[in-house]
Amino acid sequence: MNKLIIKETGTTPSVHFDPERNYYEMRGNSIVLNALEFYTRVAQWLRENNSEIQSGSRFIFNLPFFNSASSKGIVMVLREIRQLQQKKPDIFVVWRVEEDDEFMKEAGENFSEFLEMNFVLENLP
Repeated sequence: MNKLIIKETGTTPSVHFDPERNYYEMRGNSIVLNALEFYTRVAQWLRENNSEIQSGSRFIFNLPFFNSASSKGIVMVLREIRQLQQKKPDIFVVWRVEEDDEFMKEAGENFSEFLEMNFVLENLP
């Protein structure tokens, strides 16, 4: 099975998508200037590997901070996940935030509403 592993840098989050382990997570800050280049790669992987993604999969977004350019890329990735949800409704997004980070909670709620997707908001310990 085809994995997507991208190491975290000072400006991009790590991406660990592993269909064999049924593990999908993006973690870290996203302050990349050319966010579409970075996130297009992630969205394309989802498109090309959607048949490998199992029902019940959780896509974890643990992004403590992202800039406005990154938000467009995140929407692109979430749209691919939404396409998966239409075929496998039990696939869902976990939006992890610090308990007192109202901005990131609101960002998750806004993405969820804008894309008409159900998110699970999960506080980090």
